[in-house]
Amino acid sequence: MERKNRLARKLLPKAALSIGVALSWLVRPLPANAVGEITTQNEPHPTNVMRLDNVPRGSMSWSWSGLSRPNPWGRFLSNGNRIYVCASTRRAALGALSMRGKNVWIHVISSHSEIWPPVMAADGTLFLATGTWMESMTRTGHVKWRLRLPKKISTPPSVSLSGTLYVGVRDHCLHAISATGFRRWKYCTKALPSTRPIVGPGGVIYFGTHNGTLYAVRQDGTLKWKVHLIDTALLHSPVLMPDGTLYMFTSSIVLKKIHPSLLKVIRHRSAMHGTFSILIKVTASGRIQWGLVGPTAGRSAPFTDLSGKILVSTAQGGIIAASPSGTWSARAQLGPTFAHAWMSRGRSGTILVVAGHDVLVLNAGLRPIWRARISDAGKGPADMLFDGSVLVEGRHRLMRVLPPL
Repeated sequence: MERKNRLARKLLPKAALSIGVALSWLVRPLPANAVGEITTQNEPHPTNVMRLDNVPRGSMSWSWSGLSRPNPWGRFLSNGNRIYVCASTRRAALGALSMRGKNVWIHVISSHSEIWPPVMAADGTLFLATGTWMESMTRTGHVKWRLRLPKKISTPPSVSLSGTLYVGVRDHCLHAISATGFRRWKYCTKALPSTRPIVGPGGVIYFGTHNGTLYAVRQDGTLKWKVHLIDTALLHSPVLMPDGTLYMFTSSIVLKKIHPSLLKVIRHRSAMHGTFSILIKVTASGRIQWGLVGPTAGRSAPFTDLSGKILVSTAQGGIIAASPSGTWSARAQLGPTFAHAWMSRGRSGTILVVAGHDVLVLNAGLRPIWRARISDAGKGPADMLFDGSVLVEGRHRLMRVLPPL
């Protein structure tokens, strides 16, 4: 018995030391710029929520009923004197409104109810994608040509400066269509195109797919490069910088969905638990430079501010920024009311935030400028017009909100 007691006294300090080391490892602080330092997801009540009590309030100008079913890319565009919006009739339609919200014309497109947002070429020609059809029309609503594609369209269309259309189709191909309505070429992949094509310097087209691969295709339809990022769908279009650098922001994923090539360059691995998102920087040559772990993604695609930083919305109602060197900085926490809000960039670097019946306008420093209440819950990103007013799409109507006097 005495021998056992001596052995216990001898082993006890070593056991205590081991337990202390284990505990210190478990509760060790996160490295600089890790997720736990830029979000409040580990706290029951955020301590840095922006106060909006005394923010000046704007007012509703008009609302226009007749929107089609919501989709995550928005359903309208404006060119300064007309607003073009996807209308809801017995069939899919495109409507043109005056800046006062009055009907100018409505064009019924086809028997399909699935309609993508319109795009406009430099000469003012409108292009619309619905079902398996692409249409071109003038600003007065007259159809120039129609083209039927082999299967349904899977992404919103994009148009280059030369008027060439690029659109993803469910035949797993990116299709290029000339300004006169002829198919130029198609580039096929192993997975469905899932992001809006982005036209970059030199006419290179960038798009992501449902298997997590980012493609760069030349304007003649040949592959420039491709890189596999994650083992799940890419949903947000890439942010393209003037030098050809791209930033991809993944939707909420888990560790097992990260491809080994990306895992090698991810920073702040200690924060990788549960679900999270990753901001990925890809060089103009198609090489992954770094991946930065972030909090759960919000609904909106990332965008740039005036200084070139990448702004990302979070599911907790915040906005964070990433520098080109790959570090996060805390920017704004709007609070639970703005969780899962729609965010977009306005004019002069302003940030537009839509959450339910609330519209909030922030300046370039992410300080509130004004806010407003709208009559219909917002269901997509907003757009700022030349006079500083804001267009917001709701479930059943399009609304124009005026800034405070």
